[in-house]
Amino acid sequence: MKFLNSALTIALTVCVATSAGAQDDTKKKRNQAGGKQISNQLMARFKKVEFTAEQKTKIAEMTKKFVGEMQALRKESQSLLTPEQRKARGAAMKAARAEGKKWKDIQAEVNKAAKIDDSAMSKMKELQKKMQSLQKSNREAIEKLLTDEQKSSLPKPRKNAGKGKGKKKNSDKKAKDKKADGDK
Repeated sequence: MKFLNSALTIALTVCVATSAGAQDDTKKKRNQAGGKQISNQLMARFKKVEFTAEQKTKIAEMTKKFVGEMQALRKESQSLLTPEQRKARGAAMKAARAEGKKWKDIQAEVNKAAKIDDSAMSKMKELQKKMQSLQKSNREAIEKLLTDEQKSSLPKPRKNAGKGKGKKKNSDKKAKDKKADGDK
């Protein structure tokens, strides 16, 4: 009987230890995947560029630092919300996208659904600006490493990019349809 109890205790201890180790591995893999995603976003602009070995080394160093800084900012941003708020934001985002709403409308609905207070919102906006600034500075640093020939293979910046003055796809058509319906 003592032997059976001892064996059961040892087996249970091994199971718990293995489970805890597996969770740690999962978190590590998730962080690595997040880092890979951040790195891929940064390098998307440069996918057609053929880098030299020296450039690759310098870019790898820069990217490693960049990923660490971005992960810290994202973690700080995530810490502003409770798990319930993150879940509510996710559900509201999914619903608003399914309805085909515009980004500003989606943001307002998502934040309302998550019941995010003004101080948290202002802190999140501040962190977002820091992330954008960090992305821009790293993109510019990589561009400085490029030769003129390599720079010519970069995609051209969009006209009015980031200024909210892009081409409106369906809104003009919807407005005309509504006006036509009102005239009837």
